[in-house]
Amino acid sequence: MKQLTIVATIPPHTDAATLRKIHMIKAFLQEEIGVKANLVVIDGEGKPRIIAMDEVIDLNEDLNTIIHKIAESMAYDLSDPNFLDKVAIGATGKE
Repeated sequence: MKQLTIVATIPPHTDAATLRKIHMIKAFLQEEIGVKANLVVIDGEGKPRIIAMDEVIDLNEDLNTIIHKIAESMAYDLSDPNFLDKVAIGATGKE
């Protein structure tokens, strides 16, 4: 199983919806794509964001956009040629 470390920088006043979104991203990567995601949450200022594979992503974007950006940056490092297809199937729930 491939591994990925995700760093979430969130301001102290972050709402529950943003924390839930971070958990959903981690769960999606593990369950649907098969990538073990290690999550590190740190206190940050400004907008909440995720850093994965040197990609800085605004957490205010929708979930599908965030997953797509992470998957794009991971696709170059994984040996699975069907990786992006798996992500697309997992996001839509259709095979």
